Amino acid sequence: MTAAHCIFDYLDYTVKLGDTHLKHEAPTAVVVPVKDIVIHQEYVILGAVFNDIALVLLSFPVNYSTHIQPVCLPAKSFQLEVGTTCWVTGWGKTQDVKWASSPTQLQETKVNIVDREKCNRSLKYLLQVLFNVVSEG
Repeated sequence: MTAAHCIFDYLDYTVKLGDTHLKHEAPTAVVVPVKDIVIHQEYVILGAVFNDIALVLLSFPVNYSTHIQPVCLPAKSFQLEVGTTCWVTGWGKTQDVKWASSPTQLQETKVNIVDREKCNRSLKYLLQVLFNVVSEG
């Protein structure tokens, strides 16, 4: 699973599992070619990003290990309480500037769940827009 905005055209993608660094070869790492990518049928960027999700089908199954584990996805009806502490990880930019490059070390940070309406009020003010930036999808 990845963000749909991370998929560009029809490139040959690979997925690296079992490592937290993109540039070195850990003995625990496995690199798998991607067989197919399915982007959410209602993914769109209209000022805001809607349904920003894609599923990646690997070319072959991968065995789980101490370094490779499945991700648990909750049911659609599952809701976290506002203020709940969560951890997020990713390879994306840590600064929103043109010259900033994406990190080669997996990034991790602690965040709190924020009420969507409050989040949208803040983002509308910061981005100086009239529409909601964050949608349910």
